[in-house]
Amino acid sequence: MEWELVDERIMRARFKSKIENTTVIPCYIPTNVASQEAKEAFYTRLQGTLDKAPNQDIVVLLGDLNAKVGKENKGKKLIQYNRANDPEATVFLVSWSQ
Repeated sequence: MEWELVDERIMRARFKSKIENTTVIPCYIPTNVASQEAKEAFYTRLQGTLDKAPNQDIVVLLGDLNAKVGKENKGKKLIQYNRANDPEATVFLVSWSQ
């Protein structure tokens, strides 16, 4: 097992097994009150963290993404539960995932 604390909102853990390795990335997205620059910086760091995961790994992205993904998903396999039902975070998540 290996892990990395990327920042106060993102970490990465890699679990090795005999069959398949798994990379788990828990994260906490900035809320609507955060600046646009802070949100963009978060997604840049998140993308960099995802890029570090080996291609053959199963990658699990989880956490409080403050978004609800539905019909706008456009083929990405994202499952998200959102109590706040934050439309702005939804737009960010969907556009980032394309």
